[in-house]
Amino acid sequence: MFKIIYSSVIIVLTLMFCNSVLAAKTYTVKSGDSLSRIAQKCYGRGHSHKWPHIYRANKNVIKDQRLLQIGWKLVIPALDQIPPPEEDDPYVIKLVTGNNYAPYSDEKLPNNGMITEIVERVFKKMGFQIKTEFWAWKHGFDAAEELEFDASFPWLKNPKRMEKFRYSKSLYNILIRCFVKEGASITYNRNEDFQGKTFCRPKGWYMHDIQDLLDRRIITVKRPEDINTCFKMLKNGDVDVVPANEFVAWASINKTFDTYEGFRVLDKVLSTDTLHLIISKRHPDGKKLMEQFEEAVKKLKEEGRFQKIVTNHIKNYRIFNKIPE
Repeated sequence: MFKIIYSSVIIVLTLMFCNSVLAAKTYTVKSGDSLSRIAQKCYGRGHSHKWPHIYRANKNVIKDQRLLQIGWKLVIPALDQIPPPEEDDPYVIKLVTGNNYAPYSDEKLPNNGMITEIVERVFKKMGFQIKTEFWAWKHGFDAAEELEFDASFPWLKNPKRMEKFRYSKSLYNILIRCFVKEGASITYNRNEDFQGKTFCRPKGWYMHDIQDLLDRRIITVKRPEDINTCFKMLKNGDVDVVPANEFVAWASINKTFDTYEGFRVLDKVLSTDTLHLIISKRHPDGKKLMEQFEEAVKKLKEEGRFQKIVTNHIKNYRIFNKIPE
């Protein structure tokens, strides 16, 4: 009962100081205020990421969102009357990603891929205008580090990257599965089951998930130029196992052979990787931006929209590539 009364008092006080979000009102800046703090006061808990809306409604007064003067009277736009961003809006978010990473990111995919749609939806929820560019992966990574872009995605974690970038929480978990030739007498319950087997992992791909197997001399590895060659080698008997992201693997098999016959996937998952948004640690607003991004992701999940995006992309990708369940 106390909690209900307490919550009601907080709501009433918020409306007194900030007014209802159902219509545009005013708010007087107080000591310790920031735009994100004002957004939370006016729009409620979990809405601090909507501060760009307040900025746009008051940019005739606010020249730097980090410098607010006590006593300023700011217009607080209603959430259903948010002014659209303009071309010269300084709160355009510049994002960089790459192609050929289906179903996660590719200009040829619906809405440019699952992670692209999630990231853009989140930043729109935060009130930003979005400009997403598709670069070669390494060039995009370097450009994000040099602050040509505010953020990049989707990236796997590794220690070297984490020295230079802030990482979001996982946006999607990738299952790395072991593909073998149909009829091969290979089972996988523990790492020692791969004793004497030859794996295939393309050049430039990470190795951390099989490094222990290599270090313990349980397996050997061949490294051709691409994943398609790995599956050709598997079919020819030149390698025993191709460990890969299940979606990338099935699509590669379908593209290379136009059929899934002749291959099977082992039941046990070899490893799980995670995909993330990254922001350079040199970004002046990187820490705050990442905090607000996480907050907006949480809201998207609570609304059920996050999972809907994931489900739609996975379903469509499986159907388009005729990937077996």
